Order: sequence, then structure tokens, then C-alpha cells
Amino acid sequence: MKVRLFIAVSVFLSSFSVANAEQGNRIQLASYSFGKASVVKGGARVVIGEDVLKLADYDEEMVILDVRDNASRKKGNITWSESFSAKKSSFQKITKQITDKATTIVIYGDKNSVAAAKSAQKLMAEGYKNVYWFKGGWPEWKTKKLKIDM
Repeated sequence: MKVRLFIAVSVFLSSFSVANAEQGNRIQLASYSFGKASVVKGGARVVIGEDVLKLADYDEEMVILDVRDNASRKKGNITWSESFSAKKSSFQKITKQITDKATTIVIYGDKNSVAAAKSAQKLMAEGYKNVYWFKGGWPEWKTKKLKIDM
């Protein structure tokens, strides 16, 4: 019984994918494939750097939000990312700019950024359906030397 349950859970985790609401397409994310998937309270999915690349390849309309301060951003940031603060004014600006609730949104900061996780929760609460928290943030991106080619 335990073996069957383990196999069923393993199959479920290995086949977990993200659907594009408009096109019905699916993309396999590495963190889900290896059973490391987790969800931030509120429903945002946790992803690794390679997943961010896959999402960027899959969805050219993807939005990347960087919650770090301007001094940190000047030292380096993910290409095409926008500065974002969890403050009410910044949050309202983003929600006015991103009117399609199906837009893919990746939020990152420093490794294990609480601000990024809370921002992801807040966007999910606002009804956005495809919100991802890049938990490793800028340190992981820089260490792995990842690049988005758009």
C-alpha cells in the first residue's frame, strides 16, 4: 500500500505542469519534475532559476518583478526585470499596468526574500493566477550565470 501511494505521488509530481490559460499549452518546470514543488501561502508557486528561463521561453509577455532596493539592483539584476516594492503605491501601479490576471509574473529578491514571498501572496490575493516566487533570487541567478535571451 505504501509503495503504491509513493508511486502515485511520484507520478503526480513528475507530471505537474503549468497551463497557459489562453493557449492551453503546457510547460514542464524543473522544480516540479523533481518533486521539489512548493507553494507559498496564498497559492504562488516556488521556482528555481532554470524554471524562470523556461517560463521566459514559453511566455514572452512574462513580467519579472525585483523587490530589492535600487542600490542592490544597480549591482545586478535579471534582464527585463522591473523594480517593485510591496508598498501600496507601487503595488497599485503594477496592478494597473498588468490588467490581465492570467499574466505570468515572477517575483524575486535576495535568496529567500520575505518581501518577494509576501508580494507573490498579495498578487495571488488580487486574483492573478500565474504568480511564481523565484526563491533563490538574485544570488542563485548570478551564481548559475543565467541569462534571458529575448
